[in-house]
Amino acid sequence: MSVIKFELKNEHISLLKALNWTFNKEIARPMVHNLDPFGNKDAIYSDTDDEDASYISPSIHEEMAYVLGIPHIPGTEKDAEGKQYDEEAKAKMDKLFEELPTAINIVMFTKSFQVGTYRTKFGYCDWKLETNK
Repeated sequence: MSVIKFELKNEHISLLKALNWTFNKEIARPMVHNLDPFGNKDAIYSDTDDEDASYISPSIHEEMAYVLGIPHIPGTEKDAEGKQYDEEAKAKMDKLFEELPTAINIVMFTKSFQVGTYRTKFGYCDWKLETNK
């Protein structure tokens, strides 16, 4: 049986702490908010005098960058698509986002937010800390 290793990083912990939980009444389950998974720290409201000003959700990269302290490309604050980030920063954020389910699994199983390398057998959830960081 193969062994899976995963490095739980400080960035994972910061993102887990920032998750924006909600309760979905339709399916009677708690879930991470699908529009603002990391809160709405940089929420933008359209410039209008209408009382029902439309809400524009920041991109997932904007939310993650806010939590992780990743700088945006200068001069992109007013872009229609939101703040822009270089390809390396976006790739890093995408990888961290994809790894969050495993990070949640480790934190819940071990009841700890300790960073380090964890291992388990494929198909199992009995994560064990292999090395501290």
